[in-house]
Amino acid sequence: MGTVNIGELRIDGKLAPQEYRNRQALLDKVKQSWLSLLERSLINQARLELGLEQRFDALALDYETPEHPRQPLPKGTKVSEKFFDRLGVGRTLLILGAPGSGKTTTLLELARDLSDRVEQEGYSPLPVVLNLSSWAAKQENLDQWILQELGNSPYSVPKKLAKDWLKEEQLILFLDGLDEVKSEARNACVTAINQFKQTYGQTDIIVCSRTTDYENLTNRLQFQAAIFIQPLTPTQIEDYLNQSGNSLAGVKQALQTDTVLQELVQAPLMLSIIALAYESFPPEAFPQTSFEKRQEHLWNKYIQRMLERRKSKQYSEGQTVRWLKFLAQRMIQESKMTFLLEQIQPTWLQTITDQTRYRDESILILSLIIALITGVINGLRYVVKDGLISGIRDGLVVAILFGLLSGLIGRKISKLSKEIETVELLNWSWKEFILGAKKGLYCLPFLLLSRQGWLENLASTVLFIAFLGLIRGLKSLAVEVKTYPNEGIQRSTTIWTFTIITFGLINGLTTMTSSILNIDEQYVELSGGLISLLISNICFGLVIGIVFGLRYGGAACINHFALRFILYRQKLIPWNYARFLDECCDRLLLQRVGGGYIFMHRLLMEHFAQMEVDKL
Repeated sequence: MGTVNIGELRIDGKLAPQEYRNRQALLDKVKQSWLSLLERSLINQARLELGLEQRFDALALDYETPEHPRQPLPKGTKVSEKFFDRLGVGRTLLILGAPGSGKTTTLLELARDLSDRVEQEGYSPLPVVLNLSSWAAKQENLDQWILQELGNSPYSVPKKLAKDWLKEEQLILFLDGLDEVKSEARNACVTAINQFKQTYGQTDIIVCSRTTDYENLTNRLQFQAAIFIQPLTPTQIEDYLNQSGNSLAGVKQALQTDTVLQELVQAPLMLSIIALAYESFPPEAFPQTSFEKRQEHLWNKYIQRMLERRKSKQYSEGQTVRWLKFLAQRMIQESKMTFLLEQIQPTWLQTITDQTRYRDESILILSLIIALITGVINGLRYVVKDGLISGIRDGLVVAILFGLLSGLIGRKISKLSKEIETVELLNWSWKEFILGAKKGLYCLPFLLLSRQGWLENLASTVLFIAFLGLIRGLKSLAVEVKTYPNEGIQRSTTIWTFTIITFGLINGLTTMTSSILNIDEQYVELSGGLISLLISNICFGLVIGIVFGLRYGGAACINHFALRFILYRQKLIPWNYARFLDECCDRLLLQRVGGGYIFMHRLLMEHFAQMEVDKL
């Protein structure tokens, strides 16, 4: 049998080396970011066999709905790769269930099975887990949204490679959280998924949604199968509680007469929460209230137990709850399930006064940076020229003047105080470099008419043209490769620093070249000598680098710091945010996903968002 190529993938069972590395890298990220959550899942604490029911009436089928549209599956049936394989080519599956029933856990278990298959066979389609909550922001075609998500954390797949995989239908899409899409956009999201399915007919798709939210939609997915995760039976609940011995005797006793508690524990998540929060508690510990109040009390008790179990030396319980409440509110407002530190935006500010203060403080930070650099460097220049006292005095004057000037300029720079966009890689474009250099040629007549000689004119002209080409040739490429918290801002800072130093050295090089070619000996003498003139020009180059570097990460760094500082002063976030979030992970309130964080469960995030801080 001959070899058939699809891109770099070979159908004879072998992979080209680069394709193998690319696929393995994506598979590793799926495992590290999503499949690892199975080990820490609250639902997984119960380790119960979930009952499943097929629901043909939940789909827009291409064939007539069976006489019995809802059919329980045999006991012991799991949504495994074998179950999924029976759906045939272009497998599509909808997973429905009540909040806390184990929908996401079921989805991730199937993703784990199919990931294992990839490792065994090598050429099987690659599973990727995406959360639909972000689709509502632009409501674009699903394939464009998928490309965007694959380029973001935690996958960071190059766009061309992602396009190839999508076109060649080498992906299995696990789309979690249809119910997390804003309610007004859910019907449109279903339509987008159906349109994608018609275009990419052999791409496998699995979608999760809460049952009630899905049933309230007017549109239906055109999928092959839908399953509903059934509530736990009394026998399953009793068996689980018996495994814990006498530690949950109070829970078992309360269940005999408490109908609200009986309803709560039908969800595996709530059963696990009760086991963690009410271990060794008497039956009197359960308040006699409504279902909603009981659920609220249960989450409060869980949070309290987690905070007591691992006391923090850095943060009080009140601070932890207040900061997590604010975080949950912002994530729900922006329809995000994963939080990245570099994605904090000015929309987090709650009043117009705060937004004005944020803009002014961003400009102030820019002014202080420029004032500090110009003051120190020019101070050194005047020390060389006139001595220490004069250097300190004149350096301070220069710092004040440049600081005020940069403040006025900063108010006109649109990059400051706008949406924060990190720049983590720089891409070089020779085409853009040539365009920038051509613009530099327009200044050639003015340079040639100066008082310098032809050789000096030529040197200055070449450096000036190269300078403009460099400005135009550098293009930012925002690739969000997040392996540790706030990596995007740290990379932006590095790139901005590189830009500043580069511009400073270029301008210093121009000075040395001009001086060596003896452009103007009198000017050099008046400037205090060659060293003084060199320092002055390096300083000027650094200032230019600071301003032009705003587009290469500088604006993101300044805005991010100003925004974090305001939120910290308002006591809405801690100073060391990453350390705080890591502590919350240790307390089983958050989980790490690559360089980001998610709440242990969406229900917990929703509870924090509505929580009264003084309730604990």
